Amino acid sequence: MLSERGSPPPRIAPLESSAGLPASTAALLNRCTQRSGLSSTPTIFGTLAHHPALFERLLGAGLGSMPDARLPVPHRELLILRTARNCAAEYEWVHHVRHATERGLTADAVMLARDGTVPAQASVQAALVDAADDLHRDATVSDEVWGRLEHHLDRDQILEVLVVVGYFRIFAHLINACRVQLEPAVAALYPQPWPTEPELTA
Repeated sequence: MLSERGSPPPRIAPLESSAGLPASTAALLNRCTQRSGLSSTPTIFGTLAHHPALFERLLGAGLGSMPDARLPVPHRELLILRTARNCAAEYEWVHHVRHATERGLTADAVMLARDGTVPAQASVQAALVDAADDLHRDATVSDEVWGRLEHHLDRDQILEVLVVVGYFRIFAHLINACRVQLEPAVAALYPQPWPTEPELTA
């Protein structure tokens, strides 16, 4: 049976609530749900919560939000979107593109993440996209791209670039292998096959 979007059903049915989970896992799941802005448990978190220890390690580390990060939020979101695009992880793409404006991304930046079309080769956005592409393809960054990163970013920020791409690739693997489905409320906002045009507001 296919889902409403024509994709195979999930291999692991997500938990719909925190009932029956260890207290620390339930508290984290509830916080993640509140941050998502959804009225129900996001399916990626409901899937991971089947393994409380793994869920707490992945989400409790704070690598997703990194409140004390050195890398600007728009740069981080651009890396996440490009990683989602490279990995064909629709769930990851849609959930991040729907918050693109509030996280400081312009429509042009989202299109850069989607298409890889570089309007200005010297821009930091182009360097970030090329770094994400290098890591996806080769599991390293070329000397040429590294030099461009160094032109725009400091040492700590470059380290964060590497970690952000790797961290969200983990989620792309989970999304694709477990066939995590978009929540109905989110899927309704993006009915067309992905990668969707971002519905950005001024």
